[in-house]
Amino acid sequence: HTLTSNAGSVIEMVHDLTIVDTGAVKGAIKNTNTATSYGIKCAYKNVTLNIEGAEIDAISQAIMLNAAGAVVNLKDNAVINGGTYAINGGANGTLNIESAVINGDKSYTGYAVSTSGAAVTINDGTFSYNGTMSSVVVSGSSIVTINGGRFTNPNSKRGVINNAKGYSGTLTINGGTFENTNAGGYSILDGDEATTTLAPVINITGGIFKSSIGFTKPANTKTEIAVTGGTFSFDPSSYIKDIENYEKIDNGDGTYTVCGVGVDPTAAPVVTPTPTPTAAPVVTPTPAPTATPTSSPIATLRPILRPELPEGTVWAEKWSYDFNEFISDEVFSSSNKINFTGANPPTVGYYNGTVTSEHGLYGSAREDYHVAI
Repeated sequence: HTLTSNAGSVIEMVHDLTIVDTGAVKGAIKNTNTATSYGIKCAYKNVTLNIEGAEIDAISQAIMLNAAGAVVNLKDNAVINGGTYAINGGANGTLNIESAVINGDKSYTGYAVSTSGAAVTINDGTFSYNGTMSSVVVSGSSIVTINGGRFTNPNSKRGVINNAKGYSGTLTINGGTFENTNAGGYSILDGDEATTTLAPVINITGGIFKSSIGFTKPANTKTEIAVTGGTFSFDPSSYIKDIENYEKIDNGDGTYTVCGVGVDPTAAPVVTPTPTPTAAPVVTPTPAPTATPTSSPIATLRPILRPELPEGTVWAEKWSYDFNEFISDEVFSSSNKINFTGANPPTVGYYNGTVTSEHGLYGSAREDYHVAI
């Protein structure tokens, strides 16, 4: 399906939105308005736009991002084409490009990506430019990180990437291929003309640069360009600031590689094998011990010793105990039990008899007294 409009916006976001297209033949969201207009306008705070494989086209701006907390995520080779901007990142927001095809349709001649303050991360994709300026333009205080992708500019000597006049942010390039096929064109065009207090920073740690680095006003620029890695079609020596730790290698084919001192850039990277996880030992559970069945207890037995009563003494004793059972048949027979009162347990009993052993009575007494009769 294709959703087409000639209005100011095809979609103006006020809530989160995810657009997915997994079809072999893609539909599209198109704005045919020739004035300033948008395929998708993302200008409200804290909204998230996810485009997964879908196509957004506009004669003016395909995607406009400019709101604090707003996020645009592109993945699954989302297709974005814009006549003035494919993606216009304003002074606010976050743009994450996992994979996308930007301005692959040559009838769209806008910037692939332009940002004047947004945070931008590009991991992969194809970024083409069919106009007379640059593919990617960074300005304002934008923080831009490029980890991969292919960036081309076949029509203009201006850079594939251009940090515009007044740029005061940081551009970090960790990977990707950058090529300006126009004779004398640049991979990166530094447009700084010392118009800001903060000097812009360009850090290059990797990537393939098939065109040189240029400057709009070389005498005025304050841009800090530092190279610690990458392959270049020109001699990058002047951009290697840390010469104690990094060096240029002449590859012998007109290209140069920057790498750590003593590092062979052609050596295959050492892959540390992932250790095989050790299986946890099988623990056989110890069976719980089988409890020994017991008869109803008579509480905890303890001896009641009567060494102070000599043999032959007639005595009486009272105690309370847990169960109505007399323990020591050696001393008293069951006929000695008299006057039982109370519940069971405890039961109160009165016993009398004649002491026949100096060890006296064993029982479950918890309190007791005795008197000689």
